[in-house]
Amino acid sequence: STAQGGGIEAPAPSLFRSPMLESDRATLKAREARITELETQVEDYRRQLATFITRAVAKNRALIERKPRSVARLKPKVPPKRRAAPKQSRRKPKSKRRS
Repeated sequence: STAQGGGIEAPAPSLFRSPMLESDRATLKAREARITELETQVEDYRRQLATFITRAVAKNRALIERKPRSVARLKPKVPPKRRAAPKQSRRKPKSKRRS
């Protein structure tokens, strides 16, 4: 026991470099690198998507400008088809009574 420290000593610096802590640090570093890589991929995909949408919109607008607007034609109304009702048998049931 020490005279002034209350009997508790600071842990030795070698404990801070335990294999477990080193492994955890390596794992965290690898995760951070993977996150950074994925963020870069997401940004690339966003740019690709924005370019794709921009081109599609421009193409659609160019097609609309080329075609003169036709007068909207209404389709002729077709009456709904009637379904045939199931046919019932027209035979009379035979009597079970014998004469």
